[in-house]
Amino acid sequence: MVDKYMDRFDAFEMHPVLEGVGKDGSRYYDQCEENDPELKYWSVYGHHKHEGDYFPKGGLECLADCPTKEIALTVKEALEKSLHVICPWCQKPLKYNYQYNPGCDEWTCEHCNRVLHVQDLEEDEE
Repeated sequence: MVDKYMDRFDAFEMHPVLEGVGKDGSRYYDQCEENDPELKYWSVYGHHKHEGDYFPKGGLECLADCPTKEIALTVKEALEKSLHVICPWCQKPLKYNYQYNPGCDEWTCEHCNRVLHVQDLEEDEE
């Protein structure tokens, strides 16, 4: 089952980041273009799926700062795997972009078209 902390995210993304110094001498960080000569590192962000105390629905939370694009991609892919729930029949991962039946506590596997009920997942946790 999905980790409770990770359950707040529905997607992950990564962006190149530069570090600058403001007029008052304070440091700031901002997204930049991939070919920007001032690129400092790559950040990996979680995309919030619900309104929260600190982040709006759809807001981004920085989860990792990585020295290279390749490392950021590895981190992002590992985080994406943490969102997967495995279909018990075909053993294929279900993601948050699965075919969801609105208003129901069930998921339909896009690979084998079988219905997975939420209570089935909760039983697996015990």
